[in-house]
Amino acid sequence: LMIPIQVTMLPNYLTVANLGWLNSYPGIIVPGASVAFGTFLFRQHFLTLPREILEAARLEGRGTCNCCGGLCSRSRGPSSSPWD
Repeated sequence: LMIPIQVTMLPNYLTVANLGWLNSYPGIIVPGASVAFGTFLFRQHFLTLPREILEAARLEGRGTCNCCGGLCSRSRGPSSSPWD
């Protein structure tokens, strides 16, 4: 689980280059958000969201994916600051 950043730099660069994401926001965000620490950080942040907010969103007609994609992504500001 602990891999030095130097080991992953070249594969990340090659992946970003093949996808055509050089000098773009997805090329910066996607490799950083896909590491295990980023996943753990987002999970911990989403666990702190009150259940009432998610229930209110479902009552308004949002589905599970739409709720997490729309509502939770707006509240993730502090947890995603290393990747912005």
